[in-house]
Amino acid sequence: MLGKAWTLPNTLLGLAAGGVALALGARAGVGRNAVEFHDSRLVGWFGKGAITLGNTIHYAPGMRPACSVRRYDGSGRVTLGAHERAHTLQFERWGPLFLVVYGLAWLPGVCGRGNAFEHAADDGAAEAG
Repeated sequence: MLGKAWTLPNTLLGLAAGGVALALGARAGVGRNAVEFHDSRLVGWFGKGAITLGNTIHYAPGMRPACSVRRYDGSGRVTLGAHERAHTLQFERWGPLFLVVYGLAWLPGVCGRGNAFEHAADDGAAEAG
């Protein structure tokens, strides 16, 4: 519960985005440690399969939690929902700092082999099976 409280600002941002997504035809549910928004046109506009904000997961149209997606490093595949669930746990650890450190992890030379948070989410998804 402490992690959920720590990331509440991020979750509120995700819920606000979810409200817009619902107005555009998305559906909501609960699963994978999050409030989930399915068929979110907002995510589709970003060209992503899914986006996590706090304890919310937003799936692009046509993408489902059970979809198999390529790992960030291209070395195999993971389940999209398990990857996004791993991001919710990262948000709970880092709280309101997560979006800043996640953004910094994209800078060249910061992590050496790419965004460490994406690698960790893939590893968490692989462990989840």
